[in-house]
Amino acid sequence: MPTATDLVTDLPADFAVFGQAVDTSMQYLLGGTTGQVLSKTSGTNMAFTWVTPQVGDITAVNTTAPLTGGGTSGDLTLAVSAGTTAAAGVLQITDSTSSTSTTTAASPNSVKTSYDLANAAIPKSTFTTSGDLIQATGSGTYARLGTGTNGQYLTTNGTTNSWGTIAAGGMTSLASGSLSGASVSISSIAQTYNSLLLVVNNYYVSVAARCYVRPNGATSGYTTAIGLNNGTYQVAATGGVGLDMGGDTNVATTAGNSSYYLQIFSYTGTNYKPMAGAVTNTLAGSSGIYSYYNPATAAITSITLLPISGAWSGGTYTLYGVK
Repeated sequence: MPTATDLVTDLPADFAVFGQAVDTSMQYLLGGTTGQVLSKTSGTNMAFTWVTPQVGDITAVNTTAPLTGGGTSGDLTLAVSAGTTAAAGVLQITDSTSSTSTTTAASPNSVKTSYDLANAAIPKSTFTTSGDLIQATGSGTYARLGTGTNGQYLTTNGTTNSWGTIAAGGMTSLASGSLSGASVSISSIAQTYNSLLLVVNNYYVSVAARCYVRPNGATSGYTTAIGLNNGTYQVAATGGVGLDMGGDTNVATTAGNSSYYLQIFSYTGTNYKPMAGAVTNTLAGSSGIYSYYNPATAAITSITLLPISGAWSGGTYTLYGVK
């Protein structure tokens, strides 16, 4: 570059030297392409570069719920509203399975907990009929118990429950028939009842005679603990050969209104058996109400009805088992 004192002797050459100096110190200003603009690359002097400007035409930022904010100038701030049951928005995640909040949402953990609880519940499909019950079949297991039929009752065997049927009047007929021959025996009496009830109606004999009932066929040892015989108290009469069916007198030989009943309690036990009976012997003019016991301890499995003389001419009997 010529100085003020230099003599310009070759103007074209001197300007070529000047151009080289300019090119060297401002080399970053050279080049570029159409449409580019200069951009600073750092704070250093003469630190420029050519860049292509970004093209845009945004003149405003408009928002709708749940977004808020926006505008047409300056720095814009955007936000999201909280969600509710009435509007969309941001919700807080929660692990709770009992919350009643309307501004939170269930996490996968709370959904899994709820699923496990529902999976352990008894499904409603288990019930198929009105009146169905559910009973445990073991630890953590269950089964449907269908409803019973009209009049049944719920019973148990100590392990499971079931529907049972009540026998009419609480009694079951075990044996019945007509009186004939020298004696009538009722054997193989079921041992599943609480007591026995023997009812004998309209009986009479071929020869007027005393008639008796003999549990287990026993012929002695009966004791009348207390009784009312033809209006007179009879206490502790012993030595009987059976339970008297004639009211302490003979049974008549003519059909008529003679009847007898006997109830035997605890008949399956091995203790003395309390018994209560009554007789009406209209034709003989005799009647009585008695209570008995017999010191025999064996369970009663048979009953014999017989006259001491002659034979039965008629009559009917029924033996009931009483629950």
